Amino acid sequence: MIDQKQQLEKLFDRWKRKPNHAADFIEDGIVNQTEWSKQKLKVLFFLKEAYGGPFDLAKALDNEGADFGRSQIWSRVAVWTQAVYDSTKPPCQYDEPQGTRADNLIRSIAVINIKKSHGQNESNDADLIKFLVADKAELTEELNIINPDVILCGYTLHLLQAVNMFPNARKGKSDDYLWNGKLIINYWHPSGRDLVSNNEINYYAIREICRAAHDAFKITAW
Repeated sequence: MIDQKQQLEKLFDRWKRKPNHAADFIEDGIVNQTEWSKQKLKVLFFLKEAYGGPFDLAKALDNEGADFGRSQIWSRVAVWTQAVYDSTKPPCQYDEPQGTRADNLIRSIAVINIKKSHGQNESNDADLIKFLVADKAELTEELNIINPDVILCGYTLHLLQAVNMFPNARKGKSDDYLWNGKLIINYWHPSGRDLVSNNEINYYAIREICRAAHDAFKITAW
């Protein structure tokens, strides 16, 4: 039986041949299958776009961890991942993940970028919607293969909702949703200029958003 990473490789092989993707396709998905499989709570970051391809983002993150590329982004992602994990535990004091711990947190997640080629430093919603419409079937297949418990949208939920990516999702009290048993959290993009830069503030915010949504939706799977 092939694992999820192998399923994703087959999907990406088909996907990169589509007419709207030329030469610089950037693969993503599960960063490290072994670390992903260990997690009781599986966390997916649904982000906008990567640029500078072609390359395999998941492999780069597996090799370099939180130090990859614009490391501030992935250091934040490590903090946010820890916040989601801690949302199921008794309250604890913030402890900044650094070094090997931050790298291992990055290796435990999955990442989907809406736009997998022709990426830009500055994202444009109209352009992202164009790729969402063209690639919705493949994005849906990727999401189904990954099968996360928590989907943390990095300022992408409004775009995903525009193409009905999460049909019949049930809205919670805040900007969170339950879809097919999966918790969807709408939050800032980790590179966002308007984002509060203090990691501790974001840690507590995400932890409590997840905790409150878990309780409100009465999620029993985790």
